[in-house]
Parts: sequence; C-alpha cells; structure tokens
Amino acid sequence: MTEGLCVSEQIKSKLESEIKNYFRVEDFVFRNDLTARDVDGWDSIEHVRFILHLEKAFELSFDAFEIAALENLGDLLALINEKAK
Repeated sequence: MTEGLCVSEQIKSKLESEIKNYFRVEDFVFRNDLTARDVDGWDSIEHVRFILHLEKAFELSFDAFEIAALENLGDLLALINEKAK
C-alpha cells in the first residue's frame, strides 16, 4: 500500500511540475479543486495542447470522454493515476 502512495505522490509532483513549466507559473501550488480558470494562460486552446503534452509526458492516452469529464485538477490527477496502473 505504501508503494502505491509513493507512486501517486510522484505522479502528483510530476503533474504539478508539468503545469508550472508548461504555463510558466512558478508560484503554482497544486490543489485538487483548482480548474483551468485558476491558471493564467490555460484557455480552451491551451487545454487541448496541454492534454496532448501530458499524454507525451506520462506516456498515456486519453479519450475524448475522459477529457470531457474532467472538472478540476483532482479529476485529472485521478485519471492519470488510474491510467498509470
């Protein structure tokens, strides 16, 4: 069980880092309830580009239904965690 938590924390840390680097927001602090509106520069076009970026960064693939269901960063983190298993 500890191993799973460790992997989950690593994924969260990597996601936070990807957000900071992609959107160039050094003072960003990850919170599950944050949405794209809370991150400067994260508009609808950048959302598509960022999701594609995350697919490469995490070596995963998301389908349109999964992406459409995302409401906040907690949902995105949960989806990445599930796909990474």
